[in-house]
Amino acid sequence: IEPLLLPYIALMFGSAVAGLFAAWNAVVIRRFGLALLSLLLGLVAWFACVVMVFAANKAHVRVVFLLLGARVLHFLVGGLLFLLQRPHVHGSEFLHGRLAPMRASYVATLAAAWFIPLRLLLILLGVPPGRG
Repeated sequence: IEPLLLPYIALMFGSAVAGLFAAWNAVVIRRFGLALLSLLLGLVAWFACVVMVFAANKAHVRVVFLLLGARVLHFLVGGLLFLLQRPHVHGSEFLHGRLAPMRASYVATLAAAWFIPLRLLLILLGVPPGRG
């Protein structure tokens, strides 16, 4: 996956999914430390959102503000994942393979976000069952 898509994927599906894609990229380019860091960063950010949901629930924060905060956190983590991978990507091609058109990749991600069940999407964003 093109590293430039990582912030968008994190925004749409959460940092755990973006961390998984980033780890896949790192394994393919044989950067195993980067793969582990990407996985850990994605999981820590997802867990931080879970903690944030429980804390906001106790403080009686509206769900809309909670989801906005979670999405901002996920986007920032996706941006960090991109910045971590950028030095290892040479030129405009990633892995010297065929590139997916960026516009088509964004549209496919948006369509997947529309069709994924809401409950699953909330879990990916760090909202435990029964909290949304």
